[in-house]
Order: sequence, then structure tokens, then C-alpha cells
Amino acid sequence: MRFLTFIPTEPVARWLALGLLFNSLGTGLYGAVLILYFVGGVHLPAAQVGVVATVAAVGGLLFLPAAGGVLDRHRAVRVGTAFLVVEAAAMVWLAFADSIVTFGIGALVAAFAAQGSKVVRGVLNAHISPKEQRGKVRAQLRSCANLGIASGAAIAAIAVTVLPGSELRWLLIGNALTFLVLAAVYLTKLRDVQQTPERRTGASSRRSGTIAAWSDRTYVVVMSMNGVLGVQYAALTVGVPLLVATRPGLPEWLAPTALLVNTAIVVLCQAPMSARVDGVPAAGRSLLFAGLMLGISSAGFVLALLLSGSGAGVALVLALVVIHSLGELLQVAGAFDLSYDLADSRYMGSYQGVYAWTAGVGSALGPAVWSVALAGGTLWGAPVIAAGFIAAGVTAWVAAGRRRVDLDARVEATIRTGSGN
Repeated sequence: MRFLTFIPTEPVARWLALGLLFNSLGTGLYGAVLILYFVGGVHLPAAQVGVVATVAAVGGLLFLPAAGGVLDRHRAVRVGTAFLVVEAAAMVWLAFADSIVTFGIGALVAAFAAQGSKVVRGVLNAHISPKEQRGKVRAQLRSCANLGIASGAAIAAIAVTVLPGSELRWLLIGNALTFLVLAAVYLTKLRDVQQTPERRTGASSRRSGTIAAWSDRTYVVVMSMNGVLGVQYAALTVGVPLLVATRPGLPEWLAPTALLVNTAIVVLCQAPMSARVDGVPAAGRSLLFAGLMLGISSAGFVLALLLSGSGAGVALVLALVVIHSLGELLQVAGAFDLSYDLADSRYMGSYQGVYAWTAGVGSALGPAVWSVALAGGTLWGAPVIAAGFIAAGVTAWVAAGRRRVDLDARVEATIRTGSGN
């Protein structure tokens, strides 16, 4: 069916997508009830729970370089299965944690394994998808994950109305089971997935792979600019709710509606958009236009603040959400393609670790950036963010273009050398 464009057609990729969809249901449950369970069920101080959860999430990013190095040396299926088992164990641990210390241990282990799993999926996609289809398939996996998370959050919203706080632990245990289901998919449907021949023959020590990835200036610059663009993810989870909270003229239903519109656009349109972006030049342009559209939508928040007392303000915010969502589609399409095309395939794990780390930092900083920008209804913050998005898009485009020129020059030199022999 054409509307199910977010489901890959290739059998192995389809199994990975379906497994990830089911696993993401648990992720949605986890994200929605974690704080509620430990504050309302275990009765830990809310401030301490929030701080520990934030530290654990940021701490998980520190594990990414090591995870990438491990994937350079070992089969992604085995490493991924190990991460999933650790995640399942961490969920069970959290379900029965009764102090801030045990909560912190479980949250940190879960964050480490979750970040490692992200890198695994990036590497697995490189193994199972043709080179020209990697960006599209990764976008399909992302759409499945988004749909699963949204569905899990909806289930959690119902569960918290009927279950007492202490019984929310069963949702965490349910999340643990989803990790084991995905691990079973890895071991049965992806067991024959192997790394590419060029990676098997290349040097792949953890140190050399990590150094190669982080020493690749073009790759690091492009992925860092993608991380800057990643600040946009908090626009709808923090930015729009702040607009609603600070401007009484905007209705409360606007914040969840904005998130729903964005989710629908991303789930339905990400794969078709990514299918149109193939190769370094197209992916570079995609990040350029992403920066421009995200800049336009962010700057438009100023006008929304000025019009917040009227119906025009509501209409403007929804229009900005659509523009923002299109910018997100372009950003993801370009970043997915470049994360593979600019990488040295011998060290795909380490390169995917760089991509995941830069993207993770941008997403982690997003809530603070938007909170400062829109705090108290100030008008200066949104244009500054807009300028940052535009600058990041231009920088990524220029850097990717230079790598393309370098590659073309190398190919031409190789052809001339061969002709001279």
C-alpha cells in the first residue's frame, strides 16, 4: 500500500523496521511514565529525579565513541543484541529501584545501551541496504520509530489515568520485553548480516577507527552543523509550549496540536523525501534548504508573539509548524545520506558514532536554547536561533561541496594515472 511508504520493501530491512516499531512502543511508554513513576510511585524528590535523568541522558553520549569502535571490530548483530539485553535488564532494574542511587545507576546504564543501539542501527542499515538506498531506508526506520514512540506515549497517557503510581512499574517491564523482541529479530532475521568486504579487509582497530573518524575535518564539520540544526527538535516540545504559556491569547490545545501535525508530516513524508536525496551534492543542498526553512520558521515566532491575541496568531503558529516540519524532513534526509557518503566505510561504526554524538548533543542542548530564547516572551531569542540555523545550513553545504570536489579530483587523477600506464 502506497501510504505505508515508511515500511521498507526489502525483507531484512522490513523485519528490522517492524522490530524497531514494536520496540519504540516501549520507548514511548518509558519516556512518558519514567518521571511520573519515580516521583508519584516511588516518592523520590522531583528535582533530584529530573537532575539525575538529565545527567544520565548526557552521560550516555560519552559512550558513543567507544560503541563506534566496538562496531568496527565486531559484528553489528552481536553487539546490537548485547546492547538490547542490557537495555532490558536496565528496565527491570528501574522497575524495582527504590532510591535515587539505584535510579541513577539504572538510568545511566539504560542511556549507555540506548546510545550504543542507535549506532548499531546505523551500521546495520549500511550492511543491509544498497548504497543509494541507505538514506531512504534509514528514514523509514526513523518513521517507524516515531510512530511507535507516539503510540507508546498514547498508551501511557491512558495507563496513568487508571493505574496507581506504584503500578506504573509494569510499563517499564513491558518496555523491557520490547527490547527482547527486537533482540530476537536480530538473532533470527538479521543473523546472516555481514559487514561489507572492504570493511573486512581494512584496518579496524578501535583506536585507528576512532581517530580516523574524529580527524576527518569535513565529516566532523558537516555532522556538527547537523547537530546545530538538531536544536530544532525542541522547537515543538519546548518552544511552542512556552509561547502558549507566556501568551494568554494562544489556546492550550495549540501545543499538542503542533506536535501532532509535525509527527504526521514526518511519519508520512520522511521516506519519500529521503528517496529524492541521493549523493553528496543533493544531500548538501538538502541541509542548506533545511537551514533556510528552519530559520524562517524560527524567526516567524517573533511575529507569532506579536499576534498572539488573535486568531491570526494561531494560524501563523500552525503555518510555522508546517514550514518547520518541512525543514526537519530536509535536515534528516541530508544528514542521513551524508553520514554514509562522507564516511570511510572501513570504519563505519566510528563514523556513525560521530554522527550520533553530534546529533545527540544538539538535541540535548535544544530545550535549554529554546527556553532561554523565549523566556518571558522576549523577541530577540528566536531571530538569533534562526541566524544559527541558516549559518549551519550554509556551512554544511559548503563543507560537503568541498569534499565532493576533492573526490572528483582524486577520481580524475586516478583515471589519468591509469591512462598513462
